[in-house]
Amino acid sequence: MPLITEPHTLSDAIETWKEYLAEKNPEDVWFFVENSAAKDAAVRQLGIPALGDHITTLSGFAVRTVSAHFPEIKFLTVEEQLILFDSIVKKSPLAAGGKKQIPIAFINELIGRYNFFRQQEIPLEKFKEKSEKHKIIHDIFAKYEELCGTALLDRIGILEKAVETVQKNPVPCAVIYRIKPANPLLQRLLD
Repeated sequence: MPLITEPHTLSDAIETWKEYLAEKNPEDVWFFVENSAAKDAAVRQLGIPALGDHITTLSGFAVRTVSAHFPEIKFLTVEEQLILFDSIVKKSPLAAGGKKQIPIAFINELIGRYNFFRQQEIPLEKFKEKSEKHKIIHDIFAKYEELCGTALLDRIGILEKAVETVQKNPVPCAVIYRIKPANPLLQRLLD
């Protein structure tokens, strides 16, 4: 993204964005904010709702980018991801092939761990090397990825696909307001 600035106030950020809009094709100018409350405040302060679709969070931008470039991909909800993980775990050695009940809290913990590895861009293969239980969990993660394939994306998969897409089709101009990437994956979306 060639023109990136980090203004100090929301008003300054909006003014910077408006300057870029006047100089460039408005479709090429994005305004990234830290959360939906900041987005709503920026749209209200701007007063021109038609331009509001280019004011977004990084997650919102990722969804829009992937949707535009890959309309055939389905986005998984958090609930759908939980159902997939639950069905995989029930068939795994952790659940003794379905004979042992696994608490939903444990499934959520697995999903959290899986998402953490992906956000930190830690290869899942490193996880497999620790112990037999880790190998089983690695196999659960691998089965989940196999089931999703390239047609289903969870919230982290959307970010990963957006990074891949932006690397091939860079964003010409973005104003960034108060975003501190919490992990390497989000940082790569901004690079």
